[in-house]
Formats: sequence, C-alpha cells, structure tokens
Amino acid sequence: MWSPSSSEPTPPSSTIVDDPALHEFAKDEGVPMELIQGALGQQTELSIFLTFLRSTPETRPWINERFELLEAVGEGSYGQVYRALDHVLAREVAIKIMRLGDPETADREARALAALVHPNVVRIYDQGREDDYRWIVMEWLSGPTLHAWCADKEPAEILARYVEAGHGLAAAHRQGLVHRDFKANNAMLDGAGKAMLVDFGLARTVEALNARPNEERIVGALPYLAPERLRGQAGDARSDQFAFCSALWEALAGANPFFLGEDIETRLEAMALPPRDRDRVPRRARAALERGLAKEPADRWPSMEELLDALTVTPRRIRLGAAGVLLVVAAMLILGVVQLRVTATTAPDIELPELSSPTHAALLAMRTNDHGAAIEAIRTGAYLPGQPEPDINFLTVAEATANWLEGANKQAFAGEAWLAIARLRHDAGDEKGEQAAIAKMLSLLPAE
Repeated sequence: MWSPSSSEPTPPSSTIVDDPALHEFAKDEGVPMELIQGALGQQTELSIFLTFLRSTPETRPWINERFELLEAVGEGSYGQVYRALDHVLAREVAIKIMRLGDPETADREARALAALVHPNVVRIYDQGREDDYRWIVMEWLSGPTLHAWCADKEPAEILARYVEAGHGLAAAHRQGLVHRDFKANNAMLDGAGKAMLVDFGLARTVEALNARPNEERIVGALPYLAPERLRGQAGDARSDQFAFCSALWEALAGANPFFLGEDIETRLEAMALPPRDRDRVPRRARAALERGLAKEPADRWPSMEELLDALTVTPRRIRLGAAGVLLVVAAMLILGVVQLRVTATTAPDIELPELSSPTHAALLAMRTNDHGAAIEAIRTGAYLPGQPEPDINFLTVAEATANWLEGANKQAFAGEAWLAIARLRHDAGDEKGEQAAIAKMLSLLPAE
C-alpha cells in the first residue's frame, strides 16, 4: 500500500493535476488524489515519475539500464522509494529517486553513506544521476518498519530492537554523518528480525552542518525533533540522540514524551516540563531516556554509545579510563569475577558478569562522572520489587558509589546512598553492616 509522508508537505504541481494516469493510480490505491499530489509535489515534474505512472508491466522504466522499477513502496525524505529488480545480479533492491539538488553535496554524502558499513545500517549499492533526478540503490528489506513491529511487543523486546537501530545510528556518527530524521518508520527489520537504520535522505556530514549551522526551514518529523532543531539550528549527533529517545519513549509509553500538536512554540514549552507518562516507561530505561531528552544538548549523553550502554542490561565488554578501572576492580575483586587484560598503551578491558540494571547504571554513572545518575541508580536498586534476597553485587557497587559521592563532596547524595545500603543490610540480616551504614550516614549530616 502506498502511503504519503506528512513530514514534508509541498504544493501539488499543476502540470499533472488532471493527468488520467495519476487519477487511476489514486483510485487503485484508495488514496485521495490531493494527498498524492501533496506528497509528490514538484517531484511529479521529474521525467521518471511520469514515466512510471504511465507505464505498464511491459513498459516499466529502467534506471541506469540495469534496475527495473517494479512498484512504488513508500515516500522517504525528499524522494520516492521503489522496489526494483537488478537485472545484472538478479536480486531485488530498493531505489530512492530524488530531485538533483546540489550535485556535489549529493555525491559527497552518498560516498560517506556508502562507506558506512554496519550490520544495523541498510547497505548502499550504487548511486548516480540523470538530467533531472538522482537515485540511490539500496538493500531491499522485506520486513515491517520498527513502528509496526513494536505494536504488540513486550518492553524488553522493544528495547532490544531499538538498541540495534541505535547501534546503526552510532556507527553513522562515527563516520561523521548525522541522520537528522530518526523515527520508528525509518528503521526496518530484515529477514532475520534484526533492526536496520534506513532513509538517510536528510543526513548531512558534520562538516556540512558546521558550515551552515542555521537552516532555512525546519525539516524532519516534527514529533521527534530536538529543541535546537525546532529553533532552526542544523543540529548534530546529540539531536539524533534526542530523536532516538523520543521514538523509544513513545514505543514504551504509548505516547510521545512532548508532542502536543503542530505548533512549534507549544512543543517547545512542553519540553521545559518532564516527559509525559513516565510511569509507563520501565524504570531501568527511564533515567537513561530522560537524560537523552534533555532540553540542552550539553546535558544529554556524550555519545550514542554511552546512551546504549545505559539501556543495555546484558553482559558486555566496556572500556574504562584509569580511574574507572581502579574503582570497578576494587569493587569486583571482592567477588572474584574480574578478568583483567592490561596493555602498555590502552585502558584495559573488563569482562563484567551478569549484573542487574541498577548495578550497571551505577558503574556507568561513576565512569561518566554523573552524580545524579549515580544516586538514581542507588534509589532504583534499593527499592526493586520482587527481590527474593539482597543483590550482593549491587550492595558492593552501592558502597563504592556512596564512597565516590562522598569523595566528590556530594554529602547529601552520599548520605542517601548509605541510608539505602543500611536498609538492604537490614533485609539481609546483616546487623553489623546495617549499623556501619547508619554510622556513615550520620557522619555526613551537617553539624548543628
């Protein structure tokens, strides 16, 4: 089913308003004529669009004398996407056809995208241009969009697929590309059920964005745009992070964290408040997403990788600086679960065991020097419901976190952490440990 995009409305072209083929196409697809005209806009003046609309199965147009256009499958950023047949390699591909724009910019960004090879990014096979349009040939994905797939899934499944798409976004950032239009409809599942990032139609290199820090108009899907993008700035990788967190919040909570309509000022005002429906977002993901949704880019996660670390609860290998290594090793050697490999020039890798989400969150907060996230992790771990017995790993890391907060002169946070530890020691029947934690908490109270 063909579906128009609402993110880039453009006036219909008068050259084909009464074109019989277009009317027949609208009737067959069950889509109002004006919606098709609005979505195609001035693109309908391109020769390839008109040729396809008037074609029959025997006269379908070809691109570059190799790719036969089979059917229109959707509208992407600045272009129409077709399922096509590659007659050289005998395989189905997706082809996106767009207006020429700036040929040099288009070629430069296509080369950057082609160099982006990652298991969670759609592969680019070819690109080129004709007299009045350009095209990109991509891997054909037969699965649903991430948005459609999430409809009946559990939070853990949704998180796993979004983290996969997030790794694709992180790979783009490492390549110097900013996607600028992340949303659940711009990620698809492949045949194996893996999430893949697609539609880089609005992507720009960091170099290009730095050259033009302000945009002539707002582009992208409004419900997921960061505040700086809504104010007309070009944005950067942190704007992608905001869009990712908005889409994931929406998938988990069933509602966009801020979107209250098409009015930009209303939306900016909403962003000054906490995200909506917080209680519907799993606690282990909530703190990470709220940081990614911060109004100011500087208050978000330093990178997509660190955001994904905070969202991931499975065992994983992480890289720590020297201070982080000493802190974690001190905590984990007690448990006898650290495997350490040291080289002369790089920070060592530490293989973490299966730890709870709050334990991971506390370790990550110390690594990133985030005091607020550290105490939030302690609060979460201390009051997790349904715990049959105290989590000894968490207790060990919690005590290290409390000492770290005290050393950072965050007495209030450290006192709260020791109070939580005292409660956990009490639940474990450890009277001596409980009294020691209470003594630490009392020592941090301000003198009268």
